[in-house]
Amino acid sequence: MEENLRIARSLVFKFNELVQAQDIDGILDALSAEATIQVPEYTPITGKDTIREFYETRFNTKGSFRFDLAITDER
Repeated sequence: MEENLRIARSLVFKFNELVQAQDIDGILDALSAEATIQVPEYTPITGKDTIREFYETRFNTKGSFRFDLAITDER
């Protein structure tokens, strides 16, 4: 269980780093073809093409982009 938590935390922090770096190719490489992301105030975004479009639009118009992380140990 501890190893799974360590891996999950690592993946979440890596994804956050990719978002902060605005590395769209890295973000998409981290996701499966049928991935869905949930962003507050948006409907779920499904599929790599749609996810690419979402981030390209946000990165080009919003400047910096980040999300806040809150990891809890819910045993």
